[in-house]
Amino acid sequence: MGKNRLIGLYLVVVGVAVALQFILYPLYGNSTDAGITIWLTLDWFMALGLVLALYTTSQRRQTDKGDADACCSTSAAVMFYGTAILALAFFPNWFGEAFTQHADDTAAWTIWHLIDSVLPVLFVAEGRRLLRAS
Repeated sequence: MGKNRLIGLYLVVVGVAVALQFILYPLYGNSTDAGITIWLTLDWFMALGLVLALYTTSQRRQTDKGDADACCSTSAAVMFYGTAILALAFFPNWFGEAFTQHADDTAAWTIWHLIDSVLPVLFVAEGRRLLRAS
Protein backbone atom coordinates (compact mmCIF):
# COMPACT_ATOMS: atom_id res chain seq x y z
CA MET A 1 0.00 0.00 0.00
CA GLY A 2 1.42 3.37 -1.03
CA LYS A 3 2.10 6.34 1.20
CA ASN A 4 -0.67 8.46 -0.34
CA ARG A 5 -3.14 5.61 -0.04
CA LEU A 6 -2.38 5.24 3.69
CA ILE A 7 -2.67 8.98 4.24
CA GLY A 8 -5.94 9.04 2.29
CA LEU A 9 -7.37 6.18 4.33
CA TYR A 10 -6.28 7.87 7.57
CA LEU A 11 -7.91 11.17 6.58
CA VAL A 12 -11.19 9.49 5.61
CA VAL A 13 -11.35 7.47 8.84
CA VAL A 14 -10.57 10.48 11.05
CA GLY A 15 -13.00 12.68 9.10
CA VAL A 16 -15.82 10.17 9.51
CA ALA A 17 -14.99 9.67 13.21
CA VAL A 18 -15.08 13.42 13.88
CA ALA A 19 -18.35 13.79 11.96
CA LEU A 20 -19.97 10.95 13.91
CA GLN A 21 -18.73 12.30 17.25
CA PHE A 22 -19.93 15.80 16.33
CA ILE A 23 -23.40 14.47 15.49
CA LEU A 24 -23.72 12.03 18.40
CA TYR A 25 -22.07 14.10 21.17
CA PRO A 26 -25.25 16.05 22.09
CA LEU A 27 -27.05 12.74 22.70
CA TYR A 28 -24.69 11.54 25.43
CA GLY A 29 -21.98 14.16 25.98
CA ASN A 30 -23.74 16.32 28.53
CA SER A 31 -24.54 13.46 30.87
CA THR A 32 -21.11 11.78 31.03
CA ASP A 33 -17.42 12.58 30.81
CA ALA A 34 -17.07 10.00 28.02
CA GLY A 35 -17.90 12.58 25.35
CA ILE A 36 -15.11 14.93 26.44
CA THR A 37 -12.69 12.01 26.72
CA ILE A 38 -13.50 11.00 23.15
CA TRP A 39 -12.96 14.58 21.94
CA LEU A 40 -9.63 14.82 23.77
CA THR A 41 -8.53 11.56 22.14
CA LEU A 42 -9.78 12.59 18.69
CA ASP A 43 -7.85 15.87 18.99
CA TRP A 44 -4.56 13.96 18.67
CA PHE A 45 -5.76 12.20 15.51
CA MET A 46 -7.11 15.48 14.14
CA ALA A 47 -3.76 17.20 14.76
CA LEU A 48 -1.84 14.49 12.88
CA GLY A 49 -4.45 14.57 10.13
CA LEU A 50 -4.04 18.33 9.74
CA VAL A 51 -0.28 17.97 9.39
CA LEU A 52 -0.75 15.21 6.80
CA ALA A 53 -3.41 17.18 4.94
CA LEU A 54 -1.20 20.27 4.86
CA TYR A 55 1.58 18.13 3.43
CA THR A 56 -0.55 16.48 0.73
CA THR A 57 -2.39 19.65 -0.28
CA SER A 58 0.86 21.61 -0.52
CA GLN A 59 2.38 18.82 -2.65
CA ARG A 60 -0.66 18.89 -4.93
CA ARG A 61 -0.50 22.65 -5.15
CA GLN A 62 3.15 22.51 -6.19
CA THR A 63 2.39 19.83 -8.78
CA ASP A 64 -0.60 21.73 -10.18
CA LYS A 65 1.30 25.04 -10.54
CA GLY A 66 2.75 23.92 -13.86
CA ASP A 67 -0.56 22.47 -15.03
CA ALA A 68 -2.47 24.47 -17.63
CA ASP A 69 -5.82 23.31 -16.25
CA ALA A 70 -6.98 26.24 -14.09
CA CYS A 71 -9.70 24.13 -12.43
CA CYS A 72 -7.17 21.81 -10.85
CA SER A 73 -5.00 24.68 -9.71
CA THR A 74 -8.00 26.44 -8.15
CA SER A 75 -9.11 23.23 -6.45
CA ALA A 76 -5.61 22.61 -5.11
CA ALA A 77 -5.37 26.17 -3.80
CA VAL A 78 -8.78 25.99 -2.12
CA MET A 79 -7.88 22.72 -0.39
CA PHE A 80 -4.47 24.00 0.71
CA TYR A 81 -5.68 27.35 2.04
CA GLY A 82 -8.79 25.79 3.59
CA THR A 83 -6.61 23.27 5.42
CA ALA A 84 -4.20 26.02 6.49
CA ILE A 85 -7.06 28.14 7.89
CA LEU A 86 -8.44 25.10 9.68
CA ALA A 87 -5.01 24.37 11.20
CA LEU A 88 -4.71 28.01 12.31
CA ALA A 89 -8.05 27.69 14.10
CA PHE A 90 -7.42 24.19 15.48
CA PHE A 91 -3.95 24.34 17.02
CA PRO A 92 -4.38 27.40 19.31
CA ASN A 93 -7.72 26.05 20.52
CA TRP A 94 -6.30 22.59 21.06
CA PHE A 95 -3.31 23.93 23.01
CA GLY A 96 -5.63 26.19 25.02
CA GLU A 97 -7.95 23.31 25.79
CA ALA A 98 -5.15 20.92 26.66
CA PHE A 99 -3.03 23.26 28.76
CA THR A 100 -5.24 26.05 30.15
CA GLN A 101 -8.51 24.17 30.64
CA HIS A 102 -10.83 26.92 29.37
CA ALA A 103 -13.71 24.47 28.80
CA ASP A 104 -16.32 27.00 29.94
CA ASP A 105 -15.29 29.61 27.36
CA THR A 106 -18.28 30.09 25.02
CA ALA A 107 -16.14 31.61 22.24
CA ALA A 108 -13.88 28.56 22.27
CA TRP A 109 -16.90 26.25 21.96
CA THR A 110 -18.12 28.24 18.95
CA ILE A 111 -14.74 27.88 17.27
CA TRP A 112 -14.73 24.15 18.07
CA HIS A 113 -18.13 23.82 16.39
CA LEU A 114 -16.73 25.43 13.26
CA ILE A 115 -13.61 23.25 13.32
CA ASP A 116 -15.58 20.06 13.93
CA SER A 117 -17.98 20.77 11.08
CA VAL A 118 -15.37 21.82 8.49
CA LEU A 119 -12.62 19.29 9.30
CA PRO A 120 -14.58 16.17 8.25
CA VAL A 121 -15.46 17.74 4.90
CA LEU A 122 -11.86 18.68 4.13
CA PHE A 123 -10.42 15.40 5.40
CA VAL A 124 -12.85 13.19 3.50
CA ALA A 125 -12.45 15.21 0.29
CA GLU A 126 -8.64 15.10 0.46
CA GLY A 127 -8.64 11.46 1.57
CA ARG A 128 -10.88 10.41 -1.32
CA ARG A 129 -8.70 12.32 -3.77
CA LEU A 130 -5.61 10.53 -2.46
CA LEU A 131 -7.32 7.14 -2.61
CA ARG A 132 -8.46 7.71 -6.20
CA ALA A 133 -5.04 8.98 -7.27
CA SER A 134 -3.14 5.98 -5.91
